[in-house]
Amino acid sequence: MHKDIRATIKLLAGFVVSEQVVVDNDNFGWVRIEGEDIYTTCNHTFGAHQPLFLAANNAVFPIIAQSFYINSGTNGVIMNVTGNSSAHIEEGIILKNTGGLSIGINVLLNSFLHAYNVTVEVSTFPIRAYSGSSVYAVNCTLRHTYTGGTWNAIEIYDGSLYNMTNSVIDNHSSAPDLFLERGAQVIAVGTTLTKPLPQAANTVTVNGIIFR
Repeated sequence: MHKDIRATIKLLAGFVVSEQVVVDNDNFGWVRIEGEDIYTTCNHTFGAHQPLFLAANNAVFPIIAQSFYINSGTNGVIMNVTGNSSAHIEEGIILKNTGGLSIGINVLLNSFLHAYNVTVEVSTFPIRAYSGSSVYAVNCTLRHTYTGGTWNAIEIYDGSLYNMTNSVIDNHSSAPDLFLERGAQVIAVGTTLTKPLPQAANTVTVNGIIFR
């Protein structure tokens, strides 16, 4: 890789993604994925809890500059960013997973996600953070379409930091908008919530703090 090299992968009109895109222990941050259609369709047939996109083991995923509509089946995942990896989603992108109990983006194990003015629409978890990870999801719409009471909209665990300033949590379930455990931190200044906060704002608890 040379610092001045940039590349674009253009998904042509009518193209359907039918295979996983995996970056493992490599840097593809100089590559940009875009498309000719308003959105690209994905047929997710990889099994429950398997992601369409995966960045793992110190990886940098290509810049996502195309909207994707995914039919994942039950418990399918749009993206996992894990193991000290990172991913960037460009402004205005829509990621929608229409599968049953569908999942959006999991950010795991000291990883980082950057998303500004992005919409993620899934049945269960739009974007969640675990194990010392960081999520920058400012001016985003995080839509949780599940109508029962089992799944929280946004979950943040284990000292992870989640910046959702000026975002919207569109939570259709009876479960909380936010669920914090084990020292998580959330910046929710200017964020529109569907449900009351699960704990007092700006007060440190054993589960962390919500800056409001």
